[in-house]
Amino acid sequence: MKSRNILLIVIPIIAISIALYALGPDLPDYNQQAVPLIVKDAISHYSIVGQDAFADYSTDPRFRDGQIYVFVTGPDDVIMAHGANQDLIGVKSTTLVDKMGTNIGDLIRQGATPEGDWVEYYFTEPSTGDILLKSSYVQTHDGYIFGAGYYHTPDS
Repeated sequence: MKSRNILLIVIPIIAISIALYALGPDLPDYNQQAVPLIVKDAISHYSIVGQDAFADYSTDPRFRDGQIYVFVTGPDDVIMAHGANQDLIGVKSTTLVDKMGTNIGDLIRQGATPEGDWVEYYFTEPSTGDILLKSSYVQTHDGYIFGAGYYHTPDS
């Protein structure tokens, strides 16, 4: 019964994600719609498989959409998963400071809610190595913070 209920949640999220992916970046607010869905899909996956999900966020393509990738921090601020840079796994998020002096780990912890909310900070865009403004949707679940975000291009 529990797995049936989980499927009733996961299947619509996947269907919406596929539909948004098909629309692609031509949709003006694509990122603002796609990012929360990817986070919710990551949380659903964690609810099914537990901490084994953390490794999947780096390898399973459904948790990555171009520059959008899943990251997770634990209750002790340690990064448990990072879809773009596995070298950050095990690092305390509170040691990451952006070019404006913002403590990224503190910002994410303070901004995350059970319903999910947005935070902004500067971070390295993985495909270019450029430091760009990033909007991340962060949501608490089961003592963890699940997040994903998108980068603002210099002309946006």
